[in-house]
Amino acid sequence: MVWPKTRKRRWRLVVLLNRKDPANPRFVVLGSTDPTLHGHKLIDLYAARFQIEFLFRDSKQFTGLLDCQARAASALDFHCNASLASWKQCHFNERLLDVCMEKFALAPTWVKNHACYDELRTYGAIAA
Repeated sequence: MVWPKTRKRRWRLVVLLNRKDPANPRFVVLGSTDPTLHGHKLIDLYAARFQIEFLFRDSKQFTGLLDCQARAASALDFHCNASLASWKQCHFNERLLDVCMEKFALAPTWVKNHACYDELRTYGAIAA
């Protein structure tokens, strides 16, 4: 926990240290304005945020919205196609789960609140 004077509120900070190369250790500092957020949850949220930003940023140029970091056409095509394939796979899985719920007369709230629902929904996605 830190309290920067300029922000006038508590921040939760998490420092990740990579010690694979002892001569050159690397670290990343993650921060949140929610002081009640657990450190492990902050890491999970950051990982999800990074994947979403990476796919969106690299697909922008392909769709003609804005320039992005990648310049090679093959890299842009790969990331846009991976994002689209993952999106299609997730929607296909959701539809399949809906059909199974209908056929077996399962309560949708029970199925969707199950711990494995998100895992089944994203099964087979390249970059979920």
